[in-house]
Amino acid sequence: MACRQAPSDNSSGNFGGKTRAPPGQTTPPRVPSEGSRPGPGDRVEAPARPLFFAAAKTQLRKFYDEGTWHTLYAGCSFSAWQVDWARCCYPQGASTRIGLEWEHAVPAARFGGKLAAWRDGAPSCQRRGKPYRGRRCARKASPRFRSVEGDMHNLFPAIGALNQARGANAMAILEGEERAFGSCDFEVAAGRVEPRAEVRGEIARAYLYLDAAYPDLAILEGDEHAMFEDWHRADAPDDVERRRNEFIRIAQGNRNPWIE
Repeated sequence: MACRQAPSDNSSGNFGGKTRAPPGQTTPPRVPSEGSRPGPGDRVEAPARPLFFAAAKTQLRKFYDEGTWHTLYAGCSFSAWQVDWARCCYPQGASTRIGLEWEHAVPAARFGGKLAAWRDGAPSCQRRGKPYRGRRCARKASPRFRSVEGDMHNLFPAIGALNQARGANAMAILEGEERAFGSCDFEVAAGRVEPRAEVRGEIARAYLYLDAAYPDLAILEGDEHAMFEDWHRADAPDDVERRRNEFIRIAQGNRNPWIE
């Protein structure tokens, strides 16, 4: 098995432009044409204009400013960034963290944990003489992490308590329907989380995109690629998802080709 080159903390979100090949390839991979989906060996463009997380949240919220939308995991409706709790499956009063947050469908630990600043720390990551690492250090010391963290194709509105419960757990199909958040179709068990069927496609397309756009970070693990391809086919993109894809293309300069 060929060794994978270690990712750099210092590179930007874009993987070297249009003519450079990823590590281990002697010729540049084909970039999918507009309207086509990636195939074997294709390279997916990372953002041409990457945004840091705070700026990405501000920009993407503009897409949700008007109309009624639904949170990622619970499917609760919201407008003007306010959840309609009276019609939400989430049990009121169950948690103080019930406001809306931005969820990384691919958790930050999945991509950040591949970077040295997250794993080992960095010279600049010290407070009162004590070194620290993890997400806080990666955000401070790694331009690479900041670029991936702010990629809007991986950001979705979610209820904070469910976002917290999801954590860095991997996506999976779980046995049974043990629900800890009222009637919300959202199960967490044994380090795995099962999202509702209606959003598995969106989640799958975020994973497939991030894995292809940042190949040095090895986003997908084990049999995840096959599972997410199944989810992608079973829950096809709709017009809303395509409009969001176009909004993000204009904002950060690249599209998710699984959403065409």
